[in-house]
Amino acid sequence: MKIQFKILAVALVAGLIAAPAFADDYDEDEGGGAYVALSIGHGIINHGCAAGLANCYDNRATAYFATFGYQFTPMWALEANYGRAGYISSATSDILLLTLSVSGVATVHMTDSLAAFAKAGVTYGDFRASSPTAVPYNINPSGYSPSGGVGLRFNFTPHLSLRLEGDYLGSYSALAGAPQMHIVAGTAGLMWQY
Repeated sequence: MKIQFKILAVALVAGLIAAPAFADDYDEDEGGGAYVALSIGHGIINHGCAAGLANCYDNRATAYFATFGYQFTPMWALEANYGRAGYISSATSDILLLTLSVSGVATVHMTDSLAAFAKAGVTYGDFRASSPTAVPYNINPSGYSPSGGVGLRFNFTPHLSLRLEGDYLGSYSALAGAPQMHIVAGTAGLMWQY
């Protein structure tokens, strides 16, 4: 087990253990508790085609994510997010990027039906080549990076919301000697708070 994974796991467990201390006086009828969200949108791997793949023709793709979170106070939440963040298409091989993020989320409620949020955390990026034997490059299969995002949440009911967000999912060196790739995604999705 890599040391980065151990550090990430310890930070997540410490956050989950300490979080109830912040939530002592929080009324769950006001929107607290666990939530799930499913989002779909557009992901871009900036500098993906500049990374050295022969005949690279696209670095944009559909992005989709599944999110699980817990709202501890009206302002603070912790969430984990997993999904497909991007795709690079080239003549020699296609490279898929899957990400797993853990983030702290700060929410500002502007009205009863509208809130803005920002999040910051760490993302694990997993690069997968469609035909590894045909790739004449040394692909780094994974890496960690700081990440963050901003968005708006429109509440239809006390439990159902629409989330619009833009995420920066980190910078990675997928190919040895190539410039770092910067991953961004814009998504829309439904959130259910129970």
